[in-house]
Amino acid sequence: RAQAQGRPGLRARAELAAATSLVAADRATQALPRLQRIRLQFPGSAEAATAAYTRSIEIDPHYIPGYWGLGILFYAQLGRYDDALATLDGVAAPSVEARVMEPKGDVKLAPGDRAGTLEQWRRADAAVAADPVSAGQLDAELLRLKIDELGTVPETK
Repeated sequence: RAQAQGRPGLRARAELAAATSLVAADRATQALPRLQRIRLQFPGSAEAATAAYTRSIEIDPHYIPGYWGLGILFYAQLGRYDDALATLDGVAAPSVEARVMEPKGDVKLAPGDRAGTLEQWRRADAAVAADPVSAGQLDAELLRLKIDELGTVPETK
């Protein structure tokens, strides 16, 4: 472990090995913090994080953090917008609808789909209004600000 501290690639591989072991032992929720560290701290390790998220979903198709993390990874680090949307579409849990709709709007904004973005963000806002408790981790104020800002900017042709 001491060797891994100064070498990001080695550290990412160590984190991936630990996460993979946890996922293989049906302890996918314990693997999530390691997967997030790989994704956030080691941008060059996107392939490793992709493999780990994919594996977590294979083991537990209902593992929502796996879908969410993989979708964000596809969008934010790899620029694979269609894959991001398809992955986020894999989350079929009403309790996290707002948490999925907001990043789907972000993904649609990247290639310029303003109408699609507003639709997803408004759906997220409606989900927050319908069930503020389950949407508690979502920053509703920021979401409304995003909707207001994009809604007032004239569309370019």
